[in-house]
Amino acid sequence: MKMKLPRMVAGWCTIGVLVTLAAAVVAAPAATGSSPKLGHYVGTSTTNALNNGPQTFKMSISYSKCASPGGKLLHKAYCVTVNTLGGPQATCSDGSIAEEFFPVYQPIALSAKRTISHAYTLYAGAGGQVSDVHLSGTSKVGTFGFSLKVSTSGTATGTMNYSVAGCNSGPLKITAKRKK
Repeated sequence: MKMKLPRMVAGWCTIGVLVTLAAAVVAAPAATGSSPKLGHYVGTSTTNALNNGPQTFKMSISYSKCASPGGKLLHKAYCVTVNTLGGPQATCSDGSIAEEFFPVYQPIALSAKRTISHAYTLYAGAGGQVSDVHLSGTSKVGTFGFSLKVSTSGTATGTMNYSVAGCNSGPLKITAKRKK
C-alpha cells in the first residue's frame, strides 16, 4: 500500500501541473495585449455615389456593456459605435442619389479577434427620419451593414453598405485611424 500512495500522489501532481499549464496556455492570448485602442477613430470610405471624393467615416471604441452582433444580451466588451452623421450616399433604382444622415445608437461588441460584422435594421416614420431604433409608428426601410478589423495599433479597415427603399451604396471600403 505504501508504494501505491506515492504513485497516486505523483499522478495527481502531474495532472495538476498539466491542468495548470493548459489553463495558462488558454489564458495567454488574452494577456498578450491584443486589446484595441480606445477612443475616437476618423477615416474615409471609397468614393461616394456622386464620384466627388471619399466619404468621411467615424467611429469610437469603448470598454463597456454592449451586445454581440445580432444579439440582445449586454455584456462587458470592447464596443464599437459607428457615427454615420456623414451619411453614406446610395444610388437609387430611379437614378437619383440618396444621402441619409441617421443616428446609430446601439454599440456592438468586437470579437476576441478584434473583428465585427453587423447589419443594423433601419426604420423610418411618416416624417422620413431614419434610425436604428424601432419606435411606435416606424417601419423597416432598409439596412446599414459594416464589417471591421481593428488593430492593436489604432487602425481599422473594412467595408460598409447602406441599402434603403430601392437605394444602395454598394460595398464601400473603410480605413480609419484613432485620433490622438
